[in-house]
Amino acid sequence: MTTLSLCIATYRRPERLAAVLHDLTQQTRMPDEVVVVDNDPDESARPVVEARQRGSTPYRIRYAVQPQKNISLTRNKTVELATGDWLAFIDDDERAPLPWLAQLMDAAIRYKADGVLGPVNPVVPPSAPGWIRRGRFYEFPRMDSGVVIPPNRLRFGNVLVKASWLRRSSVPFDPSLGLTGGEDGDLLARLQQQGARIVWCDEAIVNEPVEPARLSLQWLMARALRAGHSMVSAINMVSEQGVEPVASEFREVFKQQNFGVPLRDALTQMLEHVPSQDLRVLVTGILVQKDTGGNLAEVLDRTG
Repeated sequence: MTTLSLCIATYRRPERLAAVLHDLTQQTRMPDEVVVVDNDPDESARPVVEARQRGSTPYRIRYAVQPQKNISLTRNKTVELATGDWLAFIDDDERAPLPWLAQLMDAAIRYKADGVLGPVNPVVPPSAPGWIRRGRFYEFPRMDSGVVIPPNRLRFGNVLVKASWLRRSSVPFDPSLGLTGGEDGDLLARLQQQGARIVWCDEAIVNEPVEPARLSLQWLMARALRAGHSMVSAINMVSEQGVEPVASEFREVFKQQNFGVPLRDALTQMLEHVPSQDLRVLVTGILVQKDTGGNLAEVLDRTG
């Protein structure tokens, strides 16, 4: 019988974790075990897991703590503890509809795959600014089921992988990427290079409520920078994907940069046209980084 372990790396989201653990008890295809690894040295997830363990959960729940702040180390610990033939991964802030795991497993069999990815549907709250709701910033491209996923679209958050591929290394996720991000795409790209067949399943949707802290321009810019984009590229991304009046103003900044206008001057001029508090915070973060150095994505996170 094929066994399935469900892996969750969590960090200080006890309410969200409790919600997804509840979802897992309702699946039409139950996991054979759930592995929760807490990246919080204060063990904030422990009461949630223990409460679920005391209930009538129809599978075993393993809990461990990985105290060093590093998502790669935390995910590696879930792989180490998991015993299933297949490992599914879901983020601690996502919600899993009833047929989710069954759809991932069915796709793996139907398409003779070593890995299956599904959509993460962002749920933007009604209180979000209009330009956020219209901009569709949190959505990722979708594909037809069964399509082999190109390397630039590989990511975690909703994924099933044959365990034998992950157990080829004692450190499947690269710890050097554990603070910057990108460790998930890096792992899946390496598996593809080794011959793993990783396909898309458009039916296996999970939902992700967008947190209030992410409903800002500076968070979106920081996300682009963490993904490896340059500042100029991130500005161009907002100019192409944003809505008015923000998009046209960033388009002008991008154009001025190409003409050699100093970034400080171009951003200051933009603030004169759009007196937005969100925009002012974003520009402040960019200018602070230019004056003091450091990682711009982290500066934007601190000023957000």
